[in-house]
Amino acid sequence: MAIYERNGTELNTAYDKAAAELDNAYSADGATVFVKDRTIKVMTYNVGTWYAGEHDNVPADKDAEYYALQKGIIESNDADIVCLEEYCKQFSKTGRTAISILQECGYTYIHEQGGDNPQASSANGRCIASKYPISNYTDRNFNDGSGTYYDSCVVSVNGIQINLVITHLHWNDRDKRASEIALIMSLLNGYTRFILAGDFNTTDCYDTSGADYTAVIKQLVDAGYNLANCADFGFILTYYNTPVSEWTGVLDNIVSSSNIRILDVEVDDTKLYDELPERVDHIPLIATLEL
Repeated sequence: MAIYERNGTELNTAYDKAAAELDNAYSADGATVFVKDRTIKVMTYNVGTWYAGEHDNVPADKDAEYYALQKGIIESNDADIVCLEEYCKQFSKTGRTAISILQECGYTYIHEQGGDNPQASSANGRCIASKYPISNYTDRNFNDGSGTYYDSCVVSVNGIQINLVITHLHWNDRDKRASEIALIMSLLNGYTRFILAGDFNTTDCYDTSGADYTAVIKQLVDAGYNLANCADFGFILTYYNTPVSEWTGVLDNIVSSSNIRILDVEVDDTKLYDELPERVDHIPLIATLEL
């Protein structure tokens, strides 16, 4: 079903005579010709500087295989909005850039923040890649010495304004994580419609008895927000330390305001079976949301 301008250009929004936006449009004989798509897919993915999560980017001799892996993951999931943590602007030692890969995957709107070099400082690099326009980008670091962040921007999806927040909470201090999420919530409280995504580093959160559930996740649940992880869709593993150790974690999350429903949640487990010998690190978490 589609509607078009007189010149044949397909439209993604319909209006009535009073210029009010319509959810549905019908032909003169009552047949449905347009239904506004109010779903979007959001991915959050800590890319571990595109390699093994050890604060260095892809070696030159592994560029081809990691290019195939990482581009394949992003391209196949075809999310409307992608939030990338531990982002390095330089994909590999060959000089291949991360933004070139995102552009190849069809992302028109891309904002890179930090991640200027492949060494330790790139652990706090981040990027938002979107198929919809991004505006009002604001970078914010937590004032707790961690260097972690909670950046925000506005994404306009078919005329619907969404406040998007990307974050990376403290990696080994639960008290700081609790304070950081409380600070984020003070920001979210000013938004009518929002999506929060990122690496929450909730290392003890396998069920509701976990210390990070109590310190971090419960704050979000009690506020009435919708969560892709650690709530109605279960406690989903998004981190695998193999082959270094067998430790796994429920670390990554996508959270939405009460007026944005989460319809479906999945992970991309390609890295668990790709037969590359390096540490798996994070895998992507993907949610389909209804605006």
